[in-house]
Amino acid sequence: MICSISGDVPQEPVVSIKTGNVYEKRLIEKYIDTNGREPTTGEPLSITDIVVISKQSMSGGGVGGAKPRTSNATSIPSMLQMFQNEWDALMLETFTLKQQFEQVRQELAHSLYQYDASCRVIARLIKERDQARNALANAKIKVDSNNSQDSMLIDDLSEQDIKRITEKTQELTQKRKKRSIPVDLPKAQEVEAMSVLLSTNVNNTAGSLGCLDYHANQTLVATGSNDGLATLYDVDKSAVVTTFKGHQKKVNRVLFHPTEQVVCSSGVDKTVRVWNHNGQQLHNIKKHAGDVCGLTMHPLGDYVVSASTDATWAMHNILTGQTLITVTPEDNGGYHCAQYHPDGQVVGLGTHDKKIAIVTVNSKKCEIVLAEHNQFVNSIAFSENGYHMASSDSNTVKIWDLRRTEKSIKTIDFTDGQIGNISWDPSGTYLAIAGSVISIYNHKGKREFDQVKTFSDSIVYTDIKWSTNSKYFLTTSDDSTLKMWGNQ
Repeated sequence: MICSISGDVPQEPVVSIKTGNVYEKRLIEKYIDTNGREPTTGEPLSITDIVVISKQSMSGGGVGGAKPRTSNATSIPSMLQMFQNEWDALMLETFTLKQQFEQVRQELAHSLYQYDASCRVIARLIKERDQARNALANAKIKVDSNNSQDSMLIDDLSEQDIKRITEKTQELTQKRKKRSIPVDLPKAQEVEAMSVLLSTNVNNTAGSLGCLDYHANQTLVATGSNDGLATLYDVDKSAVVTTFKGHQKKVNRVLFHPTEQVVCSSGVDKTVRVWNHNGQQLHNIKKHAGDVCGLTMHPLGDYVVSASTDATWAMHNILTGQTLITVTPEDNGGYHCAQYHPDGQVVGLGTHDKKIAIVTVNSKKCEIVLAEHNQFVNSIAFSENGYHMASSDSNTVKIWDLRRTEKSIKTIDFTDGQIGNISWDPSGTYLAIAGSVISIYNHKGKREFDQVKTFSDSIVYTDIKWSTNSKYFLTTSDDSTLKMWGNQ
């Protein structure tokens, strides 16, 4: 047994009943009188908390070895007692100094890390400030001179808008960290067995259906067609609720507000229109000089980003009809699609010059440019896991990991067909691709992105969306048919 203070074999060993540590009796009593705590753990300790160890128990119950001589057995007892007291005091002081040294060393290391992190943050903020100043000095805002919209154009988002978006991003990011795969998520075998449960011509016309959106209530479906009509369809009642009439040409995108009875649409007639579920047009936003091909809604539901072939993208408040920002980057041949990240902080834009731009909307800053496609990018889809993204051109789908964007992690080729749109299911497990066929891939199969099923037909599927529980998906096609797929 070794004393936890002096490191020597104790003459009068005692043990702490709280920690089990062994001490020289006189040392621990002096330490308790001075500090009132356990030397090694810092816990409160009193004289009653220490127990003397029996010499018989130390020697196995019999007569032990020779007892150590005490100072009284020497010829100069007083001198030895003085030396002993000084040694005890030295041991106590050394032990205290060791504890203080370790504490100071930890505090110094923490301070050095804090200082290094502060320097990095300051350098990054200075760099971003300089970039923002340069961008502001070189910004070009393109406004349609024939714009009949009386809403005011704002160069930057208000502090209130930025605060709302930032708080929503933080909320969604925290929820994503806690999310898990739903227990009732369909297995790959169930997805493979899906078939058509509903097939209807919602417009009763020959016009091709080009886009759709599925409401979170899993009852209402919005569609857009080539003849300029947008339609609200009730799946449970198998009936058209409302037809939205206003677009002069093809409708490219339709979107549901998540909580309000509001539908947004965009089209080749260069407009973004906002409707209520009764078919009344609330706003007609004319901020583009080209086809509005991309339209995506922020998770809050009050904002949409539109992207046009005129090489501009803009952010609008759909409740007020106000355009908040309009951005025209340099060296851009136009946009064909747009998609908000699930957290609502950035938006992905697919360009005519075969690139994907990841843009922070609040600052209008392009963070990442991905360039691997051989044709213009017509669709972008972010996975709910927050870091996987899929993009497509007319015959290739690429999967990206946004944590390392040097190159795509998977390429899926459709050499004999064409791709209309792509969609992740809400769990981030299945990726659906609509085109000359419907292909479903499993991100979490035995091999990453295993093909689960291909549904083929003599038509071209133009859009595809999953239900919120991943048990169904809906498609539109060039024969003007809306279909719902699932298990019987």
